[in-house]
Amino acid sequence: MIVRDCQAIDCWQDGFHLDGSWIGHRQRAVDVLFERCRAVACGQRSGTVPAELYQSGFYVQSARLVDCRAERCRKSGFLAKNHELRTLVLERCRDLGSAYSFVIEYGGVDAVLRGCVSDGATRRALQVTASGASIDLEIRRFAGAGRPVLAGILDDLDDLAAREGYTKIFAKVPASARDPFLDRGYVVEARVPRLFRGQEDGYFVSLFRDPARALDDRPFAATLAAARKASANECVRLLPPGAICSPASSADAPALAALYRDVFATYPFPIHREAYIRETMEHGVRYFCIRVGDVIAAVSSAEMDPGEEHVEMTDFATRPDYRGHGLAGHLLRRMETAMRSAGMKTAYTIARATSFPMSITFSRAGYAHGGTLLNNTGICGGLESMHVWYRPLQDS
Repeated sequence: MIVRDCQAIDCWQDGFHLDGSWIGHRQRAVDVLFERCRAVACGQRSGTVPAELYQSGFYVQSARLVDCRAERCRKSGFLAKNHELRTLVLERCRDLGSAYSFVIEYGGVDAVLRGCVSDGATRRALQVTASGASIDLEIRRFAGAGRPVLAGILDDLDDLAAREGYTKIFAKVPASARDPFLDRGYVVEARVPRLFRGQEDGYFVSLFRDPARALDDRPFAATLAAARKASANECVRLLPPGAICSPASSADAPALAALYRDVFATYPFPIHREAYIRETMEHGVRYFCIRVGDVIAAVSSAEMDPGEEHVEMTDFATRPDYRGHGLAGHLLRRMETAMRSAGMKTAYTIARATSFPMSITFSRAGYAHGGTLLNNTGICGGLESMHVWYRPLQDS
């Protein structure tokens, strides 16, 4: 595939996004060449939800870019994932005034930047996680406050934690990226087999910058024992009379936000705001609810990562007067059906370790316990440890 002499100006997301032909969300196009293409002000109008954070002039995996130019893009001038080895080459490419000029994520093995220029980057001229990469980059008029070059994400995480006073750094990484974290003092708190694209194991790794953060003497063993006992006595309850389990729509956002406000004193994300719920709906998060007449009795969401083919089953909440009817289990089964149809290969959740109902719900549904994240999440008015539960959604 060859793209020459094209321009992309003021695009909502990316200017050029190599996302047309995929098998399992991996690039199928080969011998890709972008030549003399230009991307200007891409991603400036889009939102801040994670699904929207490409916001780059060029987003590619395996390609050769020659004499291409990016200007004033919200995130990166050139953003490369480089899943395939030795397939990324940028020659005489130039970025002017984007936040990050050149970002190479994931593998980046043997990537090549030759004769490239970063001019006026406002956050970073080059950010790369790679081995064997060949980098020939001229940096001009760097306008950021930090370091112009960051060779790896670990330094960036350290800088962020020190600046904000965080006492724990937590990351979800594929097995191929685990060891550099362990070498820097991170520990594995949980593992999910075949989390990434149904092939590569995923690890939840943490760095405790305050030793006290790694201590929690609450009785997690009792929660797990109850969950395992319940899984041996699986039972499916009927929905209450008149109840319907179905996807939610943006029109339901006010009711969902109100329910979340009633259930959670605090939450890691602003789900108590209907504007936030609408925005996440617009960018790929799918909400499901159980209605009894005009009342939404329970809600949950499925947060997909289409590129990695996994989904987090999360944001469960039930009105107090409808608890004890197994509504979370109905929502979970409904979401699993939808996620299988969407091509997701692995489902997981991060649930409060002291919550008997949620641990029992996932254990009964066939989820395995992957580990416990100590003092990990601000929820329900405090800092709580979280169990990781997972299960494959597709046949091996």
